[in-house]
Amino acid sequence: MAQSALLSSVCLLSACDPISGGSLLLDCIDDDGPVLSPRILPTPVLNYSYEAVITASIENEPYDDRFEYTFTLGAGLPEGLIVDTFQRQVRITGAPTELGDFAMRVEVGVEDPTSADRDRRLCRRSTAINYVFSVAETLEEEQETATE
Repeated sequence: MAQSALLSSVCLLSACDPISGGSLLLDCIDDDGPVLSPRILPTPVLNYSYEAVITASIENEPYDDRFEYTFTLGAGLPEGLIVDTFQRQVRITGAPTELGDFAMRVEVGVEDPTSADRDRRLCRRSTAINYVFSVAETLEEEQETATE
């Protein structure tokens, strides 16, 4: 009885599955999973060259490059800007040709092709950010926005 209570207490604290021997909580104590950075992009200026790079990485994981990254991009960029993906990056370039507020959702999913137990390798396997672009009319307006 005491051994059963001890096993239950240990499993409760570690969120383990006593049948398979796995430990969900201990595997996820460092909350590893994909992150996108930066979280806020520079302000584009009407008819001026623009470039922003969003990089995906795995939080608390020194070997980011071994993972396979898949991006899902929502529509919403201002005219004149284009988006490309390459390996762990989303690159937004061009010169916006219209004023206004625009939003684009960037979602990244990751797979670890080297892990035998893919469900337990990462705590989170995807994340997303809704990026907002408020195209400034002048460089001075963009600088005022950046200092606020």
